[in-house]
Amino acid sequence: MADDADESTREPAILSPGFVGAEESVSKISLVDDDNFYDGIEIEWDLAIIHERNSQLRQRTKVKELFATVQNFRSMWLAESRKFLAALPHTMRDEVIPLFEANTDGVSEDYQLQPSYSWLPVGVKAKNPDIDFVQLSGAEPGKHQNCLFVPLGRLFVNAENGNRFNEHVRENRSRLTRWTGYEVFIADDLGLWIAFDKQSLISPEPLWYPVDCSLTTNCERGLACIIPSISELEHTKFETVETLMKNTGRSGAVVINEVEINEVKKIEAEKVDAVEPPFPFAVKMVT
Repeated sequence: MADDADESTREPAILSPGFVGAEESVSKISLVDDDNFYDGIEIEWDLAIIHERNSQLRQRTKVKELFATVQNFRSMWLAESRKFLAALPHTMRDEVIPLFEANTDGVSEDYQLQPSYSWLPVGVKAKNPDIDFVQLSGAEPGKHQNCLFVPLGRLFVNAENGNRFNEHVRENRSRLTRWTGYEVFIADDLGLWIAFDKQSLISPEPLWYPVDCSLTTNCERGLACIIPSISELEHTKFETVETLMKNTGRSGAVVINEVEINEVKKIEAEKVDAVEPPFPFAVKMVT
């Protein structure tokens, strides 16, 4: 568990409900027939940090350090593991994490995690919420779930600008990185899950987000596991992700439920031995 000094300085996992395009007015540029019209103009509905391929992202120093660290993770309940993962939206806020690649009927896609805190709607509020963990549920906010999650960011896909899954937008790049409408969470068993943000459907520019992709085109929007453990992050295969999506996917609107600190302690006690094993490696915090 993080100590009191750390908790007083860390940012909460949940931000105020809302997201770009839903509750904030987004100024739009009038569409014209000139393909060069957007040159030099910052498009406000382009949410990507950078538009690089996964092969390029894997060469970045912080990404290499992240892969080297998480491959040794075996438990979320080790204090250093929890602290490291809960801080990722801050420590990796200017980075993009490559997840896996797909090639479906000749359509090349690179799936990426862009770290951020969660923008999902809040269902149940807690009097003394845990600073790291939340629970995810459907439309019934009172439904209890004995599984805890930590928000990591949003799921983006880098793909050709215009293919059989997405539509072409007026941009000079041949490939674009666009938001899928899904957020990424890590569960207390270290599995990575995606949850669809229904607020993304209010997008002022649906060609930019939520964008269709091969991973989600045959699945109903909702909640699903995509990677069994973050320790496998560097070497995840698309086929594994597809199988997990089919086996764990649940449809429906997803909301965040805050969790009381005491409830987190109870759940932890149920899932781990009374004595934690010694921490097997030194975590290098990404700063």
